[in-house]
Amino acid sequence: MAIWLAFRVARELGASERAALWTATVVAVYPVYVFAAGTLFPMTLFTVALLAATLGLLRIYNGAGWPAVMLAGAGLGVGTLTIPYLGLSVLLAPLWLGRRRWRQALGVGLLACVIIAPWPLRNWAVFGEPVMGTQQWLCFWYGNNPKATGSSGSVIRLEPRATVWVPYRDSFRTNELAGEHFLRDNALHYVREHPGRTAWLWLCKAANLFRLWPETQTHNIYTMWFTKLVGALSFGPVLLLGLLGWWRGGLDRRRAAIIAVYFATFTLVAAVTLSKDRYRMPLDIYLMIFATAVVDRWLSARRRESLT
Repeated sequence: MAIWLAFRVARELGASERAALWTATVVAVYPVYVFAAGTLFPMTLFTVALLAATLGLLRIYNGAGWPAVMLAGAGLGVGTLTIPYLGLSVLLAPLWLGRRRWRQALGVGLLACVIIAPWPLRNWAVFGEPVMGTQQWLCFWYGNNPKATGSSGSVIRLEPRATVWVPYRDSFRTNELAGEHFLRDNALHYVREHPGRTAWLWLCKAANLFRLWPETQTHNIYTMWFTKLVGALSFGPVLLLGLLGWWRGGLDRRRAAIIAVYFATFTLVAAVTLSKDRYRMPLDIYLMIFATAVVDRWLSARRRESLT
């Protein structure tokens, strides 16, 4: 599904058929995606849902009707249920569509909200608060504490034991949200007390999302020198060629602005909470689109030169 969606998104962005086919091919063999396709990893579903939403949004922008609205709204809704921070894009996508498409933009937002709403309403009934989950503030704490670094992710222990782990454990025994509230207050206190280090830490976490060499924190039977090497040889080039393609790929910047919205919101979330390089997984497909576009443009220019 992701392979076909990547092809269609590339075409809607203005890529040639050849470049779009190259994008689909790269998606099919990209080591991170090959591994993720065989795992119960929420980023896999999230990546497909975001692609579907992007295809719908681009089709609306290019003049399609209500089927595209349903595709975009469903994709944003399912994606937000999978990983809640996509909700930021749900708010920004209608602004990208603009005033001329306000009816379609409203339809996208309403459908996404209809899909999302039952879950926080259920949690409201159970916990007394309309939360999307009970790990958001845990992720925030992981990224905002004395031991956090730009790439520490979630490997940090809840320490010191007396002032963090024990109060968290006791609060969690009351209910899950009580534990979340303790971590929220603890992390926010740290942020207020150390604004300089927090700012530097957020900058480092944002940069870590776009590192050239993947840092594998998950260890299993697939984690070996060969898989790390293959991942590294693809991770960096996709990023560098993708950035070059954004600048020189020849795709419509106005249409591609929705991709910039994704990059901005995902980077902000990684900076403020915790940053792992694999969280770039949903964005890499769009880097591939820009990368193949610039390669296609360069080859076409070389061919024209050879014919003159």
